[in-house]
Amino acid sequence: INTLFVAAKRDGTNDATLQAEIAKVILAADDSYKIKKVPVIEIEEQLVITLYIPSTYDAASITQAVRALVLTNYGRDSAWAKRGEAQILRKDLYDLFRENVPALTQRIADLSVDTIGNPEIEPLPEHFRYVTEASLVVIAKEAE
Repeated sequence: INTLFVAAKRDGTNDATLQAEIAKVILAADDSYKIKKVPVIEIEEQLVITLYIPSTYDAASITQAVRALVLTNYGRDSAWAKRGEAQILRKDLYDLFRENVPALTQRIADLSVDTIGNPEIEPLPEHFRYVTEASLVVIAKEAE
């Protein structure tokens, strides 16, 4: 009772310093809490996307553009990853690609988000989740 479980990580700061800063802020707000440190668990979020690209576009460059967008928006240093407990939503991915990749706005173009995450891992507050080069699979097919 009255225990706050804290999982935190900050690049460039050692763990002891970060925990001391967190404890100072919490105790200044309410000194009745006990603070228990919980280790941060890093998880590479799996993401499989299939693109159906019109033949008038270069599939390799479109694939690279999609990879860059995903890693910028959902990679380790992204605002999404730092927010914690966020979800990658298919709708957000579709909007992101359609707004930023002109080839995917063509009438015959399409895309499919086939896999998001690992269904065997139940998301927990201490999970630091993000997409990496290795966990992102982008499949390009010619649109018909």
